[in-house]
Order: sequence, then structure tokens, then C-alpha cells
Amino acid sequence: MEKIPQLRVCVTDICDKKCFYCRPMGEGNSINKESSLTLDEYIYLIDQIVKAGVSVIRFTGGEPMLYKDIYKMIQTIRQLTGVNSISLVTRSLHLKEQAKLLKEAGLYSITISLDSLRRNRLKDITKVDLLDKLKDGIAECDKLGIPVKVNTVLMKGINDDEIEDFIHYLERFKNVSWKILDYMILPNQFIDDNKYYLNLQTILPLFQSSDTEELLFDTQAGGLGIPMRTFKTKNGMIISVKDSTVGNHYGDICKSCNNYPCQDGIMALRLTVDGKLQRCLYREDTLIDLKPFMYSNENVLQALIEKALTTYINSKFVSNVWSNKINIK
Repeated sequence: MEKIPQLRVCVTDICDKKCFYCRPMGEGNSINKESSLTLDEYIYLIDQIVKAGVSVIRFTGGEPMLYKDIYKMIQTIRQLTGVNSISLVTRSLHLKEQAKLLKEAGLYSITISLDSLRRNRLKDITKVDLLDKLKDGIAECDKLGIPVKVNTVLMKGINDDEIEDFIHYLERFKNVSWKILDYMILPNQFIDDNKYYLNLQTILPLFQSSDTEELLFDTQAGGLGIPMRTFKTKNGMIISVKDSTVGNHYGDICKSCNNYPCQDGIMALRLTVDGKLQRCLYREDTLIDLKPFMYSNENVLQALIEKALTTYINSKFVSNVWSNKINIK
């Protein structure tokens, strides 16, 4: 299988939550806000990237549901030849009301970030009282038949005592799976990363019992990212565990990087709000600016996109190389 990544389209760098562990402005970081893409520019660039072979699209932010044209964006991208999947990552406070519109627009699936089932704890993490809103959104998406993946960042001393609670809660739904992620350590983060990092190898025994069935490893589009142990509970819910110590893919931009081996590796191609292809969350010097060549030189544009994709196609998987004891420079 050729290693073609998913495209994570950052439609906004604005968010109405302030999750303490989040990268400032999320994945949609824009150096120059005045150069943010218009809807037509987004669609044009996504079309060019799809023509180069990308087929899996995921909308992120910031909070993508704050982007005023999100429904039109999904509806338009759905019509592009070559697109096989469209999903969206959200913590929207209004998801219950938005779910039907997302389905009508053509959304294939949705990822909902939920880090605690305890109201005050989740409020401490996000700085917003949103537990009931997210629960209502999950229930509505499930009712409408939209496949839902609930993402939970497991953090030592914060929510690592809620695993059984999550299983009990999520198993009641028909179209919901659960993905557990380890805490991501970012360069220049302003908090003590190791204080919250939990090696997810320590929780695997909770799923290796007579009540669960272990399945094949799960991966991101193109087989990229971290191979995730997956389990099926007795009620049929799928659980994926994204443990960064297992290993990751690294590419040509990683060879001379001071942060190698990093936790994120080569997982997805990102399109920033100002029209750049982002291959790495840790560095700005690997960005590829597409905006100057829009509508004027598609040969150059395709060459730049292919350059980015080559990083993924030629990437190599390295096992057991990252550790939270590595000091990121």
C-alpha cells in the first residue's frame, strides 16, 4: 500500500475552548491572519491535493464548527472525484443542533474530543462547561447514524481513573468507537509535560481479558502514524490505543531535525489557514507555501504537493524509538 496521508484541513485557528494541553491555535496556526484562505481558495487547493492522490479529508482547527462555511465546504468537497472519506474533529457546544446539517452536507464520520465524564474535571481541562453539550452531541450523531469516534487524551493524575466509566458510557451507542491517546509533548510547552504523560502500555492489561477481543492494529490513512492496538468489547465497541512508544514513521525532513525522534512523526499532511502544507507540528521551516501559485501555475503547484507527499511515501517506520524521557530541544 502506497503511503498517501490523510489531509487535515485547518479551516480556522479560532477556538472557543482553552484546553490546557492544546497547541496554541491548534493545527490551524497562521502566521499572517490577513492571508487566511477564502472558501474558494480552500476548495481550489484541496482539489489540487486530491488530484495528486490524497483521498481522505479531515477538517480541523481551532474549532472547525466555528468556520461559517463549514457545511458548504463539506458539501463541495464531497463532490470532488477521488475523495473517499470526509470527517471532522470537534468539541462544538452546539453539536446536537449541527449534527443533522453535517449529515445532510455529506459528512462521512465525526471525531468528538471528550477527556472526562466528570463535569468539573472537564471544565478544568477546557475552561468551558461543556459535558452535557458533548454528550447530547454524541447521542444525536449516533441517532442519525453518523459514525462517531470519541478521542480521549489520557493524562496521569487527571483522568486516568475513568477508563471503566468511558467504556460503560460509550458501549450504549451503536455507532460509537473510542480512541485513547497519550499526552503529546510539544516543544516550548509552558507546562510540565512529564507530570501528565502516561505510558499507555500500562493500561493495555485492562483490555486483555475474556471480555474483550484483540483485533488487527489500526493505522492512519496510508498505513501511516502509530500502529494502534485495537480491541472489541463484549458489546461490540471498538477501542484503539495510540501509544507513542510503539514507534512511528519518519521522513526526509526528520533526518537532521533536533527533535528526532519526536512523538508526532509523519502522520498526516496539514493545510494551514494561510495556504501552507505542513508536514511537521514542531517546525516552521518545513512549511510549503502554495498560495503564491494558486490559479497561475498548476505545474509548480503540483510539483510542490508531490514534494510534500514524497516525504510520506518514502517515510520509514521506526519502532520503540520515542520516549517521554527524551528532552525535546
